[in-house]
Amino acid sequence: MTDAEGTRTRVTSYGHSSKRARSEHAPASRASKSPKSVATRQKRGSRRGKKLTALFDIPYDILLEVFSHLNHKDLLNIARANKDCRKAVINPSTTTLWRGVRQAACPTSPPPGVSEAKWVSFLFLSFCYSCGTANAYKDFFLMKRLCKKCREVKYVGAYNLELFRGKSAEERDVLKRMVPYTSYSIKSPRKKGAFRFAYCDDISDVAAAWNRLQDAVNADAPGATEAFEAFKQERMAYVDYLQANGPRLREWTISLEEETGKKNEELKKQYVALLMERFAALGIYQERDVQAAIFTVPGLRLGSTTTLTEKAWTRLRAQLEPVIQEIRDDRYEQIREERNYTLSKRLDSWRASLNIPTMDKLTYPRLPELHHFPEFVAFRELDCERPLTNGDYEAVLSALPRISSEFVEMRKSELQDMIPQENITEHSSNPLELATSTFRPPVESSSDRHGCSFNRNDVVVGWTHCKFGAAPCEFDPWLSKLCSSLVASGGLDPKTATVEDMDTLDERFLCGSCLLGPGGVPPDAHTFEFETYTWRTALSHACVKHKELDHSKVLILPLAFMTLGNQNNQGILRDLVDAKELVNRSDNQAFANVWWCSHCNTGTQAYAYRGMERLRHIQQSHNIEHPENRRDYFLDEHYRKWLERPCRIVFQKGKQPQITQGAPPSERRYY
Repeated sequence: MTDAEGTRTRVTSYGHSSKRARSEHAPASRASKSPKSVATRQKRGSRRGKKLTALFDIPYDILLEVFSHLNHKDLLNIARANKDCRKAVINPSTTTLWRGVRQAACPTSPPPGVSEAKWVSFLFLSFCYSCGTANAYKDFFLMKRLCKKCREVKYVGAYNLELFRGKSAEERDVLKRMVPYTSYSIKSPRKKGAFRFAYCDDISDVAAAWNRLQDAVNADAPGATEAFEAFKQERMAYVDYLQANGPRLREWTISLEEETGKKNEELKKQYVALLMERFAALGIYQERDVQAAIFTVPGLRLGSTTTLTEKAWTRLRAQLEPVIQEIRDDRYEQIREERNYTLSKRLDSWRASLNIPTMDKLTYPRLPELHHFPEFVAFRELDCERPLTNGDYEAVLSALPRISSEFVEMRKSELQDMIPQENITEHSSNPLELATSTFRPPVESSSDRHGCSFNRNDVVVGWTHCKFGAAPCEFDPWLSKLCSSLVASGGLDPKTATVEDMDTLDERFLCGSCLLGPGGVPPDAHTFEFETYTWRTALSHACVKHKELDHSKVLILPLAFMTLGNQNNQGILRDLVDAKELVNRSDNQAFANVWWCSHCNTGTQAYAYRGMERLRHIQQSHNIEHPENRRDYFLDEHYRKWLERPCRIVFQKGKQPQITQGAPPSERRYY
């Protein structure tokens, strides 16, 4: 054989060529070289001499001996390296070599007509026969590897008679026996079904070969009949072999996959250990955070080797480090929540131990209201990796008396600074106890520290009510001016009347803006209705219904305004309202716990009960024979809006007034 330069080459028996040096045939122009070029060539030649001899210059029997020490994976890689390697390892003389590597892994011999090399390739490679997709499913009943898409396209009914058209019934029966078939599903190849599928190319190949050989028989070609019979016997033996050995080969594949999976898992554990060592060397992350991140990041490609290259380390660190930091921050947040819970329990225990009335204890701050104090800031910033001791908690708890006192005074000061000076005179009592010191919650809706619901239109009056709020309330000038008119209509001085004075007055009010007609008189109708309010719910109603009006145009009138042509009706009407309120408030279980006991410490025991039960509780539990309001018990302000919810009165001429209980104004929607 001659190459492009005319150099003679020798083709070896195993399919590779080697060049011989041919100095005698070299052109004259190349024979004479300058001393420099000769020296350079000699120098280069000496460098080449240090390299190993070319692979295929090794004698073939030695090369086969070398190949016999390889496993199936390495031998397949050599066969796929290039054409020369393929010729060297895939030829009739290497059958023993392939049989040896196959028997070392799988004892089952190849089907009839299939070489050992092809059988090893089918057993241990994983790409799809049709499209080359990696990790395709291996079906031993068809001797095909196919991905899901190719199965959907290439699978047909096991006996597609369209390709056997024109054949006799006997010929079709023989053809059916010559086509491999499988009962495993197209979409779920590991699950056996009731239908049979065949590979479309197998059907067409068998049909084409049948037609070609039958044509030769019909033409009386020499040996055609023997070849036709041999073909049929070989194909039927091939199909029978696949059907007989398919189940055993599937079990072998499953066991091989499990064994390979275990090996890969062990290698991956070693790889993860190397990765964690590199993160540990950084000295800034905890092992548990790194481990959690490794098994959290989706699509993380971990090697199955025992070495971690710098390139792989750089890639994995860039992927894992943000996740590690996020996991660490979440863990720290959970630790802080657990510490806050422990601190909150100790804070409650400390508050319960105070020898002061419950009403005063409720003015003390809860944990969420203490976060801006330096002691609590320092507590939150303690190292989350270090377990806390009792000393860490005591450092905070020891400051609680001072902090609580400062907090109460700060809250009072904030609220008092909101009250305008024109609302106060030298004869006024504490500005935070004035009835005109009206506030509203700072948000549209929220909840207090006890879980009671807030509404923006709830009216908060004085310090007694404001102290329950989770956030400072906002002073409302519009409500304050309206409250001044309301207090004056009750016969009290707005600049001196306190919340307690208005509660003692216990008046009921009407909304004149809703009740009176255009002429300023009650409507003269056969049936009309109105609502009666306490002074607080009257303010709440005005806030909900008439906030857009000037305060001077909102009429809040005492119940005495409703005479209905008979002065005696005032007393009768008030008696009806009182009776309805008493029945509703005493019988409704939802408002049982509306009173606090000043002598109980924590939990539900801090409540007394509805009606006379609150007095009975104090007498029996605390041995106080004559309990007093505000000293021994007090009203839960957040339940007051329900306890004082309005009464709706319906008048019909000639009939007794009908009274029903309504909902608090702030809980209603006006349309």
